[in-house]
Amino acid sequence: GELKQHISGSVSVNSYSDLSDTPAANSQRFRYTLSLDARNIANSKFSFETYASFRHKLGDWDVVKSDIFNALKIFNLAVIYDPNKSTRISLGRRINPRLSNIGAADGLQIEKSFGKFMMGALAGTRPDYADYGFNTNLLQFGGYLGLNTKNSKTFSETSVAFMQQMNGSNIDRRFIYFQHSNSIAKNLYFIGTFEVDLYQLKVD
Repeated sequence: GELKQHISGSVSVNSYSDLSDTPAANSQRFRYTLSLDARNIANSKFSFETYASFRHKLGDWDVVKSDIFNALKIFNLAVIYDPNKSTRISLGRRINPRLSNIGAADGLQIEKSFGKFMMGALAGTRPDYADYGFNTNLLQFGGYLGLNTKNSKTFSETSVAFMQQMNGSNIDRRFIYFQHSNSIAKNLYFIGTFEVDLYQLKVD
């Protein structure tokens, strides 16, 4: 069918005040949040999505200037291209719903569906574990297979992935990831994951 543009999103501003009758100084914090989901921009095969927040404490701007990621947290920032109904390519930071417990991945993700079956791959980096910024030393790559039996009344999806994560030139983790989700009953859903490590770090 014809592609139609659909854009939704929100911007929010929150302020938190901490008032104290002790010698501790009063403080005020601000949080700004942006959420945007732009599907089929200009009726094209391209989409864009982002979810990010910016937090800072009044009068404590040096913390932000020392490292922008002390305040800026980007949870999702990706450009998506759907060349056809069975193929999706994304570039940027995105949580893959087939591998949700692995968390956000920075880089390239490709998925191809074959009826109820799907296969995909991802390559890039993972967010920094200290400030959730971008870290080119934390390389990761992997591939997965999945089965989706979704219909009008029930939902069931299973995926199995092989992942390798690096820390510099060293292997950090090499593991198999399993995820299953289904609709147990109306308005009741189940999701379960587990991981099996295939590589053991040797400590001298």
